[in-house]
Amino acid sequence: DELSDGDLIECGSRRVLLDLITVLARGPFQPTVFLATDGRYSRALQDLGARVVTGLIPSQVRLYHLVGNRAIPSPWGMFRSGSRVPAGVVRLARAYRDAGVEVVYLSTPMAHVIGGAAARLAGLPSVCHVQGRVQARHRVRLMLHVYRTWIRLCGCTSVAISDYVADSVAPAGPSRPRVIRNATDTVRFHPGPYRPETFERIGLDPSDGPIVVTVSNVTRLKRVDLLPRFAERICRTVSNARFLVCGGLPDRPYAESIRADIEARGLADRVRSAGVVRDMPDVLRGCALAAHFCKDEGFGLSVTEALATGLPVVAFASGGPAELKVADVYQEVLW
Repeated sequence: DELSDGDLIECGSRRVLLDLITVLARGPFQPTVFLATDGRYSRALQDLGARVVTGLIPSQVRLYHLVGNRAIPSPWGMFRSGSRVPAGVVRLARAYRDAGVEVVYLSTPMAHVIGGAAARLAGLPSVCHVQGRVQARHRVRLMLHVYRTWIRLCGCTSVAISDYVADSVAPAGPSRPRVIRNATDTVRFHPGPYRPETFERIGLDPSDGPIVVTVSNVTRLKRVDLLPRFAERICRTVSNARFLVCGGLPDRPYAESIRADIEARGLADRVRSAGVVRDMPDVLRGCALAAHFCKDEGFGLSVTEALATGLPVVAFASGGPAELKVADVYQEVLW
């Protein structure tokens, strides 16, 4: 369950890229993906028909240190990260030309900075896909102005996954990204009966009582630490409710603190962690409710996928989920 960056697939931005590659590979395109490291993510992209090049993207440098729930900027991390940008830009620009790239798609903030400049140097059009709130509290607000100026100089076209995210870049004016919400794969995610063997592997039986599912990697940003209190309140009125968490554990100490809270509330036999689940649509079909705890969610792909499966969702009325309508889930179909 403890995933390295190269093995992490179950996060929104990477799922979006996997879906995009699936569609592009069906047409007259040869997708080429540049990654920092090999792993399960790179293999999944190759299985879809993409050519994967690793080692050209500078490895991630920690820009912030968490102190409780607050993120403190790391001057040394920012210096190290900035010092790697020029060489990374030159290497990527050369790689773009060697690979015959015609359009550059950039899916993360670091890719926007390095890949956008490399595309400019190579004389290529580029698209910055903004998938998280740029002015989130764990980032320095001052950097927003630098980011906007950099993207404009690189000539990137910006696209955001929600109005919430677009407004974080620029509430109005030419710098505001165009909003294109993430699509939902309704071929995979649709209402229907569940397979009992799916829950046998997890160790739960939906016929024993309602199951409340949370689909999220267990990280501080996703606020999964709210689950124990939420579960305790549900159990006061629904005595046979169980709770299932599906997602990786990239932050082991954080996950352990949640487990300790669950045990302290006497809910150890009610809450189960299934880790990374491959047949997520079938799991959703066997559950009664989905709970999403992130207050600063840019879009909420797991929310739309639960809705597309016919599952009601409880989420904060903020960020991307506050903009979602059930009708939109069925109109914005990927396939």
